[in-house]
Amino acid sequence: MTMNQTPNAQVLVRQAASLLQQGFSKKAQQAINLAFQQGATSGVAWDIYAQACANLNQLQPAILGLKKAISLDGGRLDRALLLGQMLVRAGQWQDAANIYQQVIQQDDSQAKAWFGLGESLLGTKDVERALRCFSGALQREPDFPEARQRLAVCFLEKGQALKALRLLEKLISDFPDAVGPKVDYGEALRQANRYRQAQQELEKLQDHPVVGALARRRLVDVYLHIGEYDLAEKFLDSVDALHQKEPDWILQRVRLDNIHGRNVEACERLRFLLQSEPGIANGWKQLMELTKSPLSDGELSCVKEQARLASKFGRQSTAADFYFALAFHFELTGERELEFQSLEKGNNLKYGLIRFDFDNYLSRVLPSRECYSAEKIHEWSVDSKAQSSPAPIFILSLPRSGSTLVEQILGVHGDAEATGESDFAEQAWFTLTGERSLFSAPELHREMSAEKVEKFRQYYLEAAAAAGFDTRKRLVNKGINNHKFAGLLKAAFPEASFIDLRRNMMDVAFGCYRQNFASQLFSFSMDGCAREVALFYDNMAFWYSQLPAQEFLPLHYEMLVSNFEPQVKELLAYCSLSWDPRCLEFHSAKGKVSTASINQVNQGLFTQGVARWKKYEAYLGPMVDALRSQGLEPLSD
Repeated sequence: MTMNQTPNAQVLVRQAASLLQQGFSKKAQQAINLAFQQGATSGVAWDIYAQACANLNQLQPAILGLKKAISLDGGRLDRALLLGQMLVRAGQWQDAANIYQQVIQQDDSQAKAWFGLGESLLGTKDVERALRCFSGALQREPDFPEARQRLAVCFLEKGQALKALRLLEKLISDFPDAVGPKVDYGEALRQANRYRQAQQELEKLQDHPVVGALARRRLVDVYLHIGEYDLAEKFLDSVDALHQKEPDWILQRVRLDNIHGRNVEACERLRFLLQSEPGIANGWKQLMELTKSPLSDGELSCVKEQARLASKFGRQSTAADFYFALAFHFELTGERELEFQSLEKGNNLKYGLIRFDFDNYLSRVLPSRECYSAEKIHEWSVDSKAQSSPAPIFILSLPRSGSTLVEQILGVHGDAEATGESDFAEQAWFTLTGERSLFSAPELHREMSAEKVEKFRQYYLEAAAAAGFDTRKRLVNKGINNHKFAGLLKAAFPEASFIDLRRNMMDVAFGCYRQNFASQLFSFSMDGCAREVALFYDNMAFWYSQLPAQEFLPLHYEMLVSNFEPQVKELLAYCSLSWDPRCLEFHSAKGKVSTASINQVNQGLFTQGVARWKKYEAYLGPMVDALRSQGLEPLSD
């Protein structure tokens, strides 16, 4: 018996251990406190106390209890691992890392120690080293589900959504009742631009007692992208006062304020946030967009330092975001060389993370396209006379071509409704074939039939209706991949209108390169931008070879903005829509704009984008060469 420890103390220690084993942590804590009063001083007693406190989320008492046990009986493995876990939960990252490193030095095979070290590093935003630690944990224990989930989180932090998706899909398949991976899966779907699927997954979790708050937070991002602004505002308004000060919520509120034109409120929120959280790259860019002013000298120094720190700690995607923010600052100050240097740094970092394989992409897109010859489109076409819903209006264009402008012009018409870049075609294709991407399996296009095309049309309209759009109106879709499967759209909607929207190819290519397009993986290299432009021109040449020219309305962005009213009248006439003067005042109407064009639409007719690339001509020789290598002549466009 330990000195001064009474027999009653031993009984109380055993009783506390039994209560703890049965899951009665509060009663175990009470019993062990009584034992301490009776003179209990053993390391085992402090172990029980620490575990009971840990179960009750009393982190600091648990840490103190474990340190006391270690001082009495030594640092056993289970004690060290639990102490590290408590330090992580308390946000004491460096102390936790020290504990786990000591364990690893003594026994390199401990997967839990590698996992804990990864958690500590992730807490300090050292994503690259955290990723290596979680990988190390899985090398030592391949069936370690928590390590798989945290590895997926690292991929999300690095902007590698597809890698995260593969990990999380397998994890959810193996552990279907686990909710944590499902929330991360919803975020991975959002980052992979599969917004409707992300919405479905996260809405299932929004009322969950443990992960519901996180699911709702991520749902707001989804709603803002797909234009469900009322739902986004409802969620933001429901947040309690404590959480309203969190960075994610503030940024979401800023974005919503921007959409609704509440710029003063948005600026106030951003300045408040960036004073305490300067490491939010997109926050700085948003502030400059709202104020239309460059950064102050102090702010500029801060952003440069944040870019350096992000690179140092392996957060390359975040570092790239800071370089894009710096590029915008230098655009506002007119320092072209510094602007272009920042763009190159940002794009090079993103390209290094993603390394988009354009050849592989073409190997799936082109065979899928060529399944829709004139003969097959005619053979598979739906009988439009038997259909009750009006035909959609499809804009066929590249990103940064003015598609948002055209969509908003049409969307304010009383007989039309703008649907943005809604993925109804992808949803219909998944319902029909089980494939998420329209281009993942070209053989499925070869196996199409009139019956399947009719079902595709049905599923498309059902997806639009489920998203809250009025299918009694002409739905305007500006999906930037429309030109890649226009043959399928023509067969499903033979009475649809197809707008062939083009813009100077240098403005388009450079516009993509300078945008920081998370949804357009080709855009992080000049070669990728040139190849996407060439693909559009090639696709349109193919469709013109298969369909009569009158099936399309050629529309040039430069002509539209310079000769606006006549061009709008021609556009409406082609779409069989009556004249509506509101189409000339599109920016005054409330519409759903969540793409990169939101600020231009809020300003009204945006003419400053015409021939914008010429301001940067001295730096765009490689872009010109890349376009020429694709058989295009950009300088004569």
